[in-house]
Amino acid sequence: MTLSTGEDDALIISRERSLHRAAAACLATLALTLDLWQPQGRAFAAGDDPAGQSPHFADALVIYDFGWGNGQSWELSALDPRWHANATSIYGIIAERYVLHDPNGFAIDQRIGVSADIGDIDTVEVRIRALNSQYRGYPAQFNGALDVIGSVRHFRYEAGISQTGIEGAPSAQVDLITTAAVGERLDNMTAQLGWASRSTSAYVRGRLTTFSDGNRYSLFGFGAMQDLGVSGIDAQIGGFVNESGYAFTYPIAFLGYYTYPHETELALQALVRIPLGPHFEAAATGNAGTAKTAYFASHQIQSRQQFIPELRYTNRSFSLSASGSFAQYLGATQLPNFQGNRVNVVLESRL
Repeated sequence: MTLSTGEDDALIISRERSLHRAAAACLATLALTLDLWQPQGRAFAAGDDPAGQSPHFADALVIYDFGWGNGQSWELSALDPRWHANATSIYGIIAERYVLHDPNGFAIDQRIGVSADIGDIDTVEVRIRALNSQYRGYPAQFNGALDVIGSVRHFRYEAGISQTGIEGAPSAQVDLITTAAVGERLDNMTAQLGWASRSTSAYVRGRLTTFSDGNRYSLFGFGAMQDLGVSGIDAQIGGFVNESGYAFTYPIAFLGYYTYPHETELALQALVRIPLGPHFEAAATGNAGTAKTAYFASHQIQSRQQFIPELRYTNRSFSLSASGSFAQYLGATQLPNFQGNRVNVVLESRL
């Protein structure tokens, strides 16, 4: 399963009002379907660069992310002070605290590390995260990511590798992980290639995840969006297809994460983005379709719906955004109904 979480707009949004930026707005919608949580990027780049500001400055991100569903809940608190050395280099220190709750108790992961963004997203940019991670009662582990993002004319691309804990599992997107899996380590490889004109965008993407218990998850997806050309707002419609599955499956009570041999997701998607004066912007994305999941010798079909609202305020030195993701899978006779809910609040302030 894959869900639109709205996490990766920062990977796509350009810093200039040009064809790159128009194309980027379309591709931002498509990028919502990425699975892995990504750190917030250059939030001020999403708006107009304030004239006359020095390229050398410090800022800080404060993030609070939480979710719930299916008897589980989790929360992530993060502080990320950063130094913008110049227009193409950002260096930061990251401190995070992740807590997972389920009926059997809770697990806490404390992380601290560094980050670096080097380059220009309109050409090529490299993003690095390296953290020391430790669940209480388990040995310290390395959590990290290396991403290469860029563009060539109408194309945008991203390729990345990362190592995470169970919070990076695909099933974590719908709160189908438990504390039984906190010892799992995941090695992830992701790639996405997108194309956009002024009004049309399309993408293909893939993911391969290897679990420390020997399991493997693979995903291939593609989708497209079309701008409707409505004056004064950004309105788009489109859809996506995802094919995914695991090498082997066991009950979630045994593995600590939800698995299935194969699943096909088909969905239609719509987006509306509305400016509310010079500093506010509101957006809403919705998708609805079906998830066809292999179940022994047959298939189970569930309806899937997801709603993603967002409200953002930005001025010359301060940005505040709040977004949510509310999804549900319903209607199969042999598979349980389940849901995933997430709320994300991000404050960015120039110091």
